[in-house]
Amino acid sequence: MRRTCLRKIGRRGKINIAANKKLKELFTEKRIRDCEIGLEGCCGNYLGLQFCHRKKRSWYYSRPELLSDFKQVVLGCPVCHNRIEHNPKLTEEVFKRLRPEP
Repeated sequence: MRRTCLRKIGRRGKINIAANKKLKELFTEKRIRDCEIGLEGCCGNYLGLQFCHRKKRSWYYSRPELLSDFKQVVLGCPVCHNRIEHNPKLTEEVFKRLRPEP
């Protein structure tokens, strides 16, 4: 049987894995298990909850410590995540409500 070559995990992949591990621990510690965003059509407590970031992921690669910062992330269902992902104004409104800047 022929084996296929898997690509090695690169620098960005390692950053993402480490950040996701920290975020999972943080959200478990804070007992946040449901979609925090709660827009119309929200799935609520859904198995596919995702980390939704304040900025596009590429913005964080020069600032990897912020990728797992609680002020930069909310937990959202796929419906809410997709709605804020492509609407910067709505994203800022959500983050101002859930994670206000000091």
